[in-house]
Amino acid sequence: MDNYNDINSMSGVEFEFLCKDLLGKMGFETETTKASGDGGIDLIAYNYQPILSGKYIIQCKRYIGSVGEPIIRDLYGVVTSERANKGILITSGYFTNSAINFAKEKPIELIDGNKLNDLLTRYGINNQSMSTCKNGDNHYFGGFSHEYARYKELLRKDPLDYESLQKIINLFMQSIVSNTKLGNYSPTKQEYNGAIDECIFHLSRISLYNSTQCIYAANYCRSILYLLKGNLKESYSYSKQTIEIISKHINGSYTSEEVVSILSIVYNHIQLCILLNIESEAKSTYEKWQDVFLKRIDDLNNQIADDSLDWADPDEDINDILEFMESENQDAIIEIDFLSNPFTLSSIYLVDTNLIFFHKELPKEFFSLSLFDEYSVIKASFDIENNKITGISDFPKWDNYHIL
Repeated sequence: MDNYNDINSMSGVEFEFLCKDLLGKMGFETETTKASGDGGIDLIAYNYQPILSGKYIIQCKRYIGSVGEPIIRDLYGVVTSERANKGILITSGYFTNSAINFAKEKPIELIDGNKLNDLLTRYGINNQSMSTCKNGDNHYFGGFSHEYARYKELLRKDPLDYESLQKIINLFMQSIVSNTKLGNYSPTKQEYNGAIDECIFHLSRISLYNSTQCIYAANYCRSILYLLKGNLKESYSYSKQTIEIISKHINGSYTSEEVVSILSIVYNHIQLCILLNIESEAKSTYEKWQDVFLKRIDDLNNQIADDSLDWADPDEDINDILEFMESENQDAIIEIDFLSNPFTLSSIYLVDTNLIFFHKELPKEFFSLSLFDEYSVIKASFDIENNKITGISDFPKWDNYHIL
């Protein structure tokens, strides 16, 4: 399929936007839902045309492999409970035979990668619209530059529109972090720094919502962005403020998700301290959060030791499953190595969708900057050249190299 590589380089969020754009061109009005307990619904679409009018439940799965029967069965349950006309599952991959058989004679439509490509072509969403696209401000959002333009226009009317600030920050973080590392965004240094500067501007606005959650998320994002830009002192400053916030709000035992969230902040702060030759703070930070490191290492060791296949789709090729497990375990071994040696300058965590999991007693609205239910962690290494740190792998290099 012509668009296959473009789609599979997208994040899950971008794929959802693509499906939303396609449905809009087909005459549907859509709304995104990520509320807790929504049964996995990604979009609710409404059609007001004669004969076709009604409510449709949409799920979007950016998969390279197959979608199995359990996911289709869950979708059917939601369609029934919501009394919708139809459930539609759109994937960039394909469906197992059991999934196809289950959907037969039910109000369920399955759209695999080939059918999706045909629809994208028919409605004018082709390779060109999904390839590199720069808007008037020289920022890249692929086929979703229209999303940026829409939120920017809303912010012109109301600079503190909370939802638009959330959405536009997420678009920036996806492009600046995830799309850059994947190679989908290849800006000049000036364009890259411009994108970072605008994202930081929006983060400063959302910080005006004086909630612990907003300040925490904005500070963490700013720390990452300044690090990518090469401004180590500003990155360190916001990193330290983020740690001070979580120190006040985190206590007791942690879930595996909470461990990754905390670790991404703490480990990066230690690496920043090493870059800035603040070794005493690096050691005191590790001592305070050592249990988080040990819990993550323990989780990774358990992952390596677990050879069960209960999670796997029985229709998947066993060799593909084993290859995936081997790749995951190799990544775990590498991560264990650098977590076991935190005072050796080696790498950083980059989080392109905010990890917000601290303190279960906080009101739910405090979690509203956690833009989506999913989170994505990218591990990247420092680039070293002639005993100098030149930047971070796969990202534009820093203007001023840091001497080791």
